[in-house]
Amino acid sequence: MNIEYSGESIISNKNSGLYLSKKDTASAPKIDFGDLLEKGKYYTLIMHDPDAVNVNHNVNHWVITNIQLTNTSEPLHKALMPLLDYKGPNPPPGSGIHKYIFTLYLQPNGISKNRKITLNKDSRSMHVSDLLDQLQLTNENVISSVYFAINASSIKKSRSRSRRKRKSRRRKSIRRKPRL
Repeated sequence: MNIEYSGESIISNKNSGLYLSKKDTASAPKIDFGDLLEKGKYYTLIMHDPDAVNVNHNVNHWVITNIQLTNTSEPLHKALMPLLDYKGPNPPPGSGIHKYIFTLYLQPNGISKNRKITLNKDSRSMHVSDLLDQLQLTNENVISSVYFAINASSIKKSRSRSRRKRKSRRRKSIRRKPRL
């Protein structure tokens, strides 16, 4: 499985663990499944950050189900169901190294669009094991997994523009007593 960001950065099994920037990963990547998909079978792709700074230590960045090979010469997506749209990495400054893992799972069968899957805005922080339960997947269903990392230790906190303006206005408003 090859993950391509911005036409430049390609993550594969050979270079899994490559360091990328938030800017490079802001929009959804192109994915080449190579020869991992089999005709007539369905797959789910999950991208998550197991190093997130929240209660579950996890953020789900992307969940797509019903990925299917439609042509034996090249993998194409058919009947895709994005359960969670892509959300680019945004680790808090100073929070260390974050891994962003892409895992491809074999689904036991296609997921019907009518089937109730309770993913909502809180699903971003749902633990991966709970997400797998919802999708009726297990670690035995893993076909491939690759990851990249972002070092948030080197990301500096930026002051908001309005905060800087308030401070400069306060400084200007302090008047000094004239010297005599």
